[in-house]
Amino acid sequence: LVGDDEIAKTSNECDAMAEQLKATLDAIPDLLFELGLDGCYYSVHSPNESLLVSSPSYLISKTVPQVLAPESAAIVMDALQEAHEKGWSQGKQYQRKTAQGLLWFEHSVAKKATLNDESPRFMVLSRDITERKVTAEEIQSLAFYDPLTGLPNRRLMMDKLKNILLASENSGNDGAL
Repeated sequence: LVGDDEIAKTSNECDAMAEQLKATLDAIPDLLFELGLDGCYYSVHSPNESLLVSSPSYLISKTVPQVLAPESAAIVMDALQEAHEKGWSQGKQYQRKTAQGLLWFEHSVAKKATLNDESPRFMVLSRDITERKVTAEEIQSLAFYDPLTGLPNRRLMMDKLKNILLASENSGNDGAL
């Protein structure tokens, strides 16, 4: 038999572990979802709700195709299918229009262990990579366009010329400059 002291100690340990898990989840800046293979939302955790397409309570029991644009939903559903087959998926990116502008997200998906009769479930970590995408576009622009005038620079001309020469070589056509 287990005494009252043992039960109280176990309860306190469970409470402490639950608090520690909550603190860990709150420290993760990314969106965290539990989804089914059909894209159904089972749980939503977000330290920044402005990144969500809607409130967590609205998302629960909705499916990804119901809340995301078709192109974005297709990418997420593909990641779920890949994780179902391989156990994980990572690097799938999609964009979403919001009131703040265009946001980019990258997904990492891991298949959860389930009981034999349960349908597959997945943990989805969705990272906001908007800043990285904007920075990459700025670097691309600075590499090929004059920052003062916005006109194409010599590097862009050389890059395009190289591509045209390769295409001409492959097709056997001649060209002139």
